[in-house]
Amino acid sequence: MKDRSPCISCKHRSPGCQSRCEIGKHYWAKMREKNERIREERAKEESAVRSTVEGVLRSKKRAGR
Repeated sequence: MKDRSPCISCKHRSPGCQSRCEIGKHYWAKMREKNERIREERAKEESAVRSTVEGVLRSKKRAGR
């Protein structure tokens, strides 16, 4: 489930307030951390898939296919 920004229902919302509001700062810092973890996991998966594919291609090349 997607986290909803606390800014959506904020009564004190104004342009650029996310950089000044402590609640907004905390929320966006948490989202940056979460997104960074997701990027790291995707990079690990991509690396594993890439090495598997490269291994298969090497095997096929040795077999003359």
